[in-house]
Amino acid sequence: MHSNQGNHIPDYKTWSNYQDWNDPRGKEKVQNTEATIKKNEQALSYYSQAGQMPNGYEDQDLRGLMKSTDRMRERMVPSAAEEFRYFTSFQIGHMYWRYLMWNVAGRQNDRQGHGEYTEGNWISGISAVDEPRVGSRSSLPEIERKNKGCNTYFFIPLVLALIGLIYQLVRQPKDFTVVMLLFILTGIAIVIYLNQTPQQPRERDYAFAGSFYAFFIWVGAWFVFWDLLLWAQEARAARKKRKKKRFIE
Repeated sequence: MHSNQGNHIPDYKTWSNYQDWNDPRGKEKVQNTEATIKKNEQALSYYSQAGQMPNGYEDQDLRGLMKSTDRMRERMVPSAAEEFRYFTSFQIGHMYWRYLMWNVAGRQNDRQGHGEYTEGNWISGISAVDEPRVGSRSSLPEIERKNKGCNTYFFIPLVLALIGLIYQLVRQPKDFTVVMLLFILTGIAIVIYLNQTPQQPRERDYAFAGSFYAFFIWVGAWFVFWDLLLWAQEARAARKKRKKKRFIE
């Protein structure tokens, strides 16, 4: 994640759990280290202008202060694991998966969400799934429960799409490859290309419309699978009827 906007930093720390930022003790440790680095930088800036150390730093060796400050800066560089957590939790989870789930599970309300429990999350209508993530809807005021942006599909489109995906994979592997490539290249590949930062000015679900179209091709494949099941059932019933007729004759 790369950004030159200071207001992105707290959100980046939260989404990546930067140095245990989401734990109060980890957050305090990071803040103390940042405060120390800032004081040291101010002291070094004062020395460059005045030629002497400021009050409180008289006993500090210039070279030792510079080395210790550099070591602290190096420790504050985000790790690869933190970068990956940011990618999976925010860029994939919040800025892609959440939008997909709006279409196959349901949507909490029509307000933009930045990670809050009450704004723009996906819900399914199944309490056991939703309550651990966004809390109980029964405690919400009536105006929230009747929000026009609230929809619940109980995972039905998701289940149908997964069945259609498996059917197409087994019966039409070449077609499955084409649809899967379309799904990935207009979804996850765009997530990687955009490298989105926190605090987006608006929801970005429109950027992944092609991926959602591809996903719903598998819902259509489910209907083909269902039609084949009905045809097979009718064919079996017809064979049984013919056998029974021959037996009677």
